[in-house]
Amino acid sequence: MSKKKSFKKRQTRRKPQWQVDIVNERIEILFNLAKKEFDNKRFDLSKRYVYLARKISMKYNIPLKSIYKRQFCKKCENYLVPGINATIRTNSKEKAIIITCLDCGHKTRFGYSKDLKT
Repeated sequence: MSKKKSFKKRQTRRKPQWQVDIVNERIEILFNLAKKEFDNKRFDLSKRYVYLARKISMKYNIPLKSIYKRQFCKKCENYLVPGINATIRTNSKEKAIIITCLDCGHKTRFGYSKDLKT
């Protein structure tokens, strides 16, 4: 007779709200600094700020807001500004927004839907 092992599900608890607030505030500050340094033509520093924001997000297991996800290239981690180092196009067949990084050529797709609320 073979016994079937039963595994207990590992219990996880949520992060304290004060910790989530601090992480989100730091991420917001780093993205604002990345924008500021990109405007001052210091691309390496803006890239570093994006890198730090992502590392903080991963360390505390808190996802980045969708606003911030669209502001950097996931391949080369550059801060993206439309018209300077990124192009933004819409594809109506796929119902997607396609952001292309002009530094590395990576394409990121975000889906969209048309709301029919009137």
